Amino acid sequence: MTLVPTKSEYAYLQLRKLIVSGVLPPGSTINQDQLSTDLGVSTTPIREALRRLSAENFVVIDAHRDTRVVGLSESEARDLLEVRTTLEVLAIRLACERATTANLITLEHLFRQMSHRDYRLTDNALNAHRQFHHAIHLASQNQALHATLVRVYNQCDRYVRFGIEASRTSAVTDDFSEHERFIELIRDRDSRSAEELMLSHVENSLLGRALLHLSSNEVLA
Repeated sequence: MTLVPTKSEYAYLQLRKLIVSGVLPPGSTINQDQLSTDLGVSTTPIREALRRLSAENFVVIDAHRDTRVVGLSESEARDLLEVRTTLEVLAIRLACERATTANLITLEHLFRQMSHRDYRLTDNALNAHRQFHHAIHLASQNQALHATLVRVYNQCDRYVRFGIEASRTSAVTDDFSEHERFIELIRDRDSRSAEELMLSHVENSLLGRALLHLSSNEVLA
């Protein structure tokens, strides 16, 4: 059974997509009336969506109710990288300790799907990468950790996109073989090696590339 999103959820998803994709670039002002027309919903769902995006630091609503897209910043990218690194390392350690046969089968299936694709910096590749990591998070058998990482990944989306643009390449990503290695380490219960690999994996991620680029340039506002 497919759940139909509410108007508020629909507005949130569409607005978030416009921001992450750069259609609504950092610093741009959001015209609620125009969005209402474009999305085919009233301004009430738009306002509800904006409040939710404000809580996630995607937009800022000033005292006059004007709304603009929050800029990308070195400090936020660093915060997100630090949090993601810590949580990813914890997740892989717990996965090595707790992963079930079913978890390993899922990871192997997702890796095969990834290997059959043209693994470049495309939406399909990014989605496949995210699904694989979420499977590791689920293998940790810690629902609070998984839920937190979902939120962190959502907040990282704009920086991942920026990392792609900053890289100015469509070359095959460097970390593809590392995903297969993660499966081997989880199967072998080698948490120490898995943690070390995850540290470098996240450091060299698109989020890491975004931070490197932002640290050498002015903050985007």
